[in-house]
Amino acid sequence: MAFPGLTEGESFVFEWQYRYAGSFHAGLAELVCKADLHNRAKLRRGFPEEVEAMTCYLEVENWWSDVQKKAIKLGLLKPINAVKKDG
Repeated sequence: MAFPGLTEGESFVFEWQYRYAGSFHAGLAELVCKADLHNRAKLRRGFPEEVEAMTCYLEVENWWSDVQKKAIKLGLLKPINAVKKDG
């Protein structure tokens, strides 16, 4: 499933995190999470965008929070804790 305004990889992680993923994509996401570097490289040959996005999710600081902020701006998510300014 593609979400307008998100990259293919961002959409993949978004659907996995919010349980929109079908059984194949959910299984692929879990497999990437469990794979060592050697096997992740093999998975990347067949699923480059998905593996890159999951690697960013797992290893890049603030990557997921940035995707969530992007999704909020696009109207795909509602902000959970909106900060109200005084006055």
